[in-house]
Amino acid sequence: MLRYLLPAILVLATTITASAEQTDFQPIAPELAGQVEYYLERLADCVATEEDYTDFSDRLVRDAETLKVLFVAFSSIDDLSPQKEAADYGKMMRNQQLCETLFTAADGVAKAKDYAAAKAAVAALQKALVSPPPATKQKLTWDKTANIDALMAQVPLVESRMRRVLKPSRFESKATEAAGYTATLIAIGQASWYDTSKAKDDAQKALWQKDSAAMQAAGMTVLTSFRAKDLAKTEAAYATLKESCTECHKTFAPDQE
Repeated sequence: MLRYLLPAILVLATTITASAEQTDFQPIAPELAGQVEYYLERLADCVATEEDYTDFSDRLVRDAETLKVLFVAFSSIDDLSPQKEAADYGKMMRNQQLCETLFTAADGVAKAKDYAAAKAAVAALQKALVSPPPATKQKLTWDKTANIDALMAQVPLVESRMRRVLKPSRFESKATEAAGYTATLIAIGQASWYDTSKAKDDAQKALWQKDSAAMQAAGMTVLTSFRAKDLAKTEAAYATLKESCTECHKTFAPDQE
């Protein structure tokens, strides 16, 4: 399994807030960095062999689309860390142009049609992170960042990883890991706020964006509770997060109720 150098990105914040139109991702940059590494490793696993690709091709697409969202989140951060001597990984992710290049590479993974193409696309993404090619001219924005169906399919999978940590026997050792999962959920919530293609009319658009904002806000509370390693507060915050999901499903995915 691939290993990427993950620096100690020291971003300490007394408060973490989310707004509907633009979430400030700088306070959760350490968790986002960990999730980039996590999903890069998962992509590599999906193309380790042709059999792996056959078994995990759907996961490959979901994870590549999720990485695209993470790269857009990083590109929105003006200064990833006040520590100017931060390790190389952090310096690269502060680079707007590199984020654009990585986004394009991840999109290539998502669009690969067969094993050979997928393996080559994953290799190109890995190479772009270590030895960045000239940047693309694409300007990253949150508008329709990634395939919304893939992102919505990813949400319950991420949520289930968070839920498994909410056990006294696992919480202390896995809370930091779960905070990372939560950061991914927040980034997906930001992307979904902008992609209202699931809404049939203006009323549904407003409801979709309300639910997306609620997921982000609840996710921020969950993340801070995971950071504090406070099980009781995390359970309460998680219940609020689940309620935001339930409200969304009532209109947009009633079959999942």
